[in-house]
Amino acid sequence: MHPTYLVLLHTRCRIAGTRYPVGTRLMIPELRVAAHLTRCGAARPADERTRLDVALFAALDAALPKS
Repeated sequence: MHPTYLVLLHTRCRIAGTRYPVGTRLMIPELRVAAHLTRCGAARPADERTRLDVALFAALDAALPKS
């Protein structure tokens, strides 16, 4: 079973065709999507494991050379 990442929305978002209001807690199955929502300011990690995984993903993304 794949882990899911819990985020809390700060703005209204449309994800996969569904609109979510501010304050919604979502379980996102993809780390890349959770990291994007966090990076663009639409959401923040809602638990410690998600916060750590998103931070590691961002650090790895910054360390890899861009092609």
